[in-house]
Amino acid sequence: MPPKVISGGDNPYDIHDAKLSSSATAHESSSVTAHEISNTMPRTKGSKNKPKTVTADFATQIAEKQSAKEALTAEITSITANIDTLKADLKEKKTALKKAEKEMASLEAKKAKADAKATEEAKKTEAEAVLKKLLASGMSADEILEKLK
Repeated sequence: MPPKVISGGDNPYDIHDAKLSSSATAHESSSVTAHEISNTMPRTKGSKNKPKTVTADFATQIAEKQSAKEALTAEITSITANIDTLKADLKEKKTALKKAEKEMASLEAKKAKADAKATEEAKKTEAEAVLKKLLASGMSADEILEKLK
């Protein structure tokens, strides 16, 4: 096989046979495989995919994670105890609220009864006053009864 040379044209991937005339174009030359191109192109020095060296001490990492785990467990326990306390307080407050509502309903009923009684007493007093007035004006008891009906 004749030696291959990379041409100095615009496209660095154009490869020509050394024996071809200078007027030959890339279109007229034979097709080139990727293998031929990779053999003629310079390679980069050194690998870009170097493995990372693991210098970590697993025992130290495990100890750190264990202490973090213990701290979180203690915090969860504390929060759970706090929630239980708050639940008990909530239950007490709800019970007190129900009791207060019952007492308030009872007092409202008593007030309504007292208001009704006071209204009845006021009507009775007013009726007695009207009766006394009518009797004083000289009406008889029979005439007063007729007016009330």
